[in-house]
Amino acid sequence: METSPSTRRSERLYALDWLRVGAFLLLVPYHTGMFFVTWDFHFKNPETSHGIEFPMLFVNGWRLSLLFLIAGIAAGQVLLRRSRREFAKERFKRLFIPILFGMLVIIPPQIYYEHLFNHTREYTSYLDFWRTVFQFQPYPKGSFSWHHLWFVVYIFVYSLLLLPLHKYFQSPNGTRLLDRFTVYFTEGHRMYWIILPFLLLTHTLGRIFPTTHDLINDWNNLSQTFLVFLWGYTIGSRSEAWMRAFMRLRKNALVLGIITISAYLFYFTWYDIWFPNTNPEWYVYIPMRSVRSFNGLLWIVVLVGFASVYLNFTNRFLRYANELVYPFYIVHQSVMMVIGYYILLQPWEIAAKFGLITLGTYFASWIIVETVRRVNVLRPLFGLKPLQKRIEPPAEWVQDSQTAKTV
Repeated sequence: METSPSTRRSERLYALDWLRVGAFLLLVPYHTGMFFVTWDFHFKNPETSHGIEFPMLFVNGWRLSLLFLIAGIAAGQVLLRRSRREFAKERFKRLFIPILFGMLVIIPPQIYYEHLFNHTREYTSYLDFWRTVFQFQPYPKGSFSWHHLWFVVYIFVYSLLLLPLHKYFQSPNGTRLLDRFTVYFTEGHRMYWIILPFLLLTHTLGRIFPTTHDLINDWNNLSQTFLVFLWGYTIGSRSEAWMRAFMRLRKNALVLGIITISAYLFYFTWYDIWFPNTNPEWYVYIPMRSVRSFNGLLWIVVLVGFASVYLNFTNRFLRYANELVYPFYIVHQSVMMVIGYYILLQPWEIAAKFGLITLGTYFASWIIVETVRRVNVLRPLFGLKPLQKRIEPPAEWVQDSQTAKTV
């Protein structure tokens, strides 16, 4: 008998844990690649490469959307078990505190080494620079920024915006709305129609508001990622029907995904590499931007669908990695830019620099988060729950237990 889409389930979806760990770990080679591509970054290798841009374009189409979707699914499942007050309190501890700590301690080295590499400002020491952080002047004029932690900032804001929406979705009218949405978009190939509002935003707000990650002037990125987060919330609260749809569509989406990414990469080669100073006509630009957006949706369906079939299990590694991947994300870019500063100055080939920065970032970040994991006072600063103190049993319990064993 089919389960109603409104049936509430809160079983952990281990497939999404695997995807979350993989997507965050993928950020290291992606962000390392930013040193070597022709796109803007904080500081660059003297020599760049178009070849690295192709895999980065592929990953860039779905990596952040997948993470926002998983964050929304997690929020939906947590709100099945906890009150809105408990949810807000938990989000403050695990998101806002690391944001504040990150802006004061984790992010400043990135700005400091950017100034050193680009020779934009001179400081007598790092301490001399760090004092400028507490002037609270926003980057790039000042030294106060959230840099790559913009993702955590947005998740925190979306979590707060979700609270009144969740209250409505718990009402009879809201429940019926989510049920109908789920029933409609999990039938046949209708999930693909979810792309329509994203296409509308891409061709309207996307033409006016470029991505800034500053929360104030980032209206296209804000709108699209919030919609993805809300879609994730819907999946989290009605996961069974959605997971069946992802699994059913995974092979079809894989074929379409290969076709659309091939078309977009050909377009990118044509205009951005062969004719770098040519602006495509609207009748080329609009279809190709649409193909790119649709391709991102397709690969989300592929990844969630195949993971739900083959990775819906847990083991010791997943439990370990799932705990540490968040603090790993918090520290990884600062570690990468410190290592990158020293390696990019060397007269080596791109492949050697890329490999050393990537491996060095993985290893140094793991050492840091493994240390944080073991120090209880540091854990909340990196979004980890404090370790529970072990409660020793009363002495008479131990004595009675030993007596029982003797008998």
